[in-house]
Amino acid sequence: MKRPPVRAFPSGRHGGGSVDLALAILRRGFIAFPRLLIDWANALDLGYDDLGKLLVLLNEPELQAQDPLGADYCIRAEGNPDRYRKMRERLMEFADLGLVFYRDDPDRLELTFNFRPLVDKLNQLLQQQEAVAEEAAAATTPDEPPATSFLDQMERHKPLLRYAEQRLNRPLSDREVRDIIDWIYTYGFDDRVVRAILDEGVERGITRFSYLNQIARQWHEKGIRTLEDAEAAEARHQQLMVRWGRVIARLGQQSRRLTPAEQEKLEKWTKEWNFPEEVILRACDEAILNGRPTFAYVDGILQRWLQEGVRTLADAERLLEERRRAREAASRSGSRSTAARPRSNVVRPVPRKDDAYYEQFIWKPKR
Repeated sequence: MKRPPVRAFPSGRHGGGSVDLALAILRRGFIAFPRLLIDWANALDLGYDDLGKLLVLLNEPELQAQDPLGADYCIRAEGNPDRYRKMRERLMEFADLGLVFYRDDPDRLELTFNFRPLVDKLNQLLQQQEAVAEEAAAATTPDEPPATSFLDQMERHKPLLRYAEQRLNRPLSDREVRDIIDWIYTYGFDDRVVRAILDEGVERGITRFSYLNQIARQWHEKGIRTLEDAEAAEARHQQLMVRWGRVIARLGQQSRRLTPAEQEKLEKWTKEWNFPEEVILRACDEAILNGRPTFAYVDGILQRWLQEGVRTLADAERLLEERRRAREAASRSGSRSTAARPRSNVVRPVPRKDDAYYEQFIWKPKR
């Protein structure tokens, strides 16, 4: 059965409906930061300058004290004609953009305005978006799941989004909301896995969504789909830390999870190359000494040691000592060759150049 189009205000002041515009605007930070307007700036023909001016208007004291979707606002000069003039000019600009309706009472120095034109435009955008979703749903085959609009997805996962804002201790931007929705519908995570990703970032003290997206992508690549999968992966990580904790800590990598390639290197060093842990730790020290504390650099050191017959810590120390002596010998040899080079203390006389010497370079016409 075809659903009726979404209406933000079907009747009355706010009305009901399947999409509450108060959720879409107020909860999305309309007053503190108009993120929804930024998302639809192109559709509303708004530039950054327009958004900035609108932000200033939305943070006027009179607007903060009232319902932002109320019927009318009233701003009086009250002995401040300069403010009245600037507000009037600003409202004229927004009226030209079709965002506000205002009345000017010059006798009482009073401005009355509302955001009904903006609300109407947002209603139209919501309905257009819903119509596109319905067309996509009608075009699907019976075996395909029906298309779901972003606003429906946001409404469905509202408790999860609220948990994310509480856990991160800040409101989410629309881009961040879309990222969380993508984790669910693109990666196939359930809500509990999304909560675990957020908890993981908070526990590590990193709440940037670029980092959280990286965690989500890594979990997806590891086949994690449910909370049980995440818990099993955490158990494997703890086992890895128990086994390789000293090596990981020596390289300063204990604050993150190792990539599959890094885990493969650890297994290769012990199972394939048969290096004991003390040799691996010594290679880590060399990497740190050279300013390259990475698994790739340690892997290169151990590969060279393997080719040169290193098997124990004593072998590694002997090889490093031989290289140190070779460098010192080369340095002393270079110093001696420089010092042994003979130097002459004879000052060559420079012939004095008189006028007769320079006369030969002067062209003189023939007589």
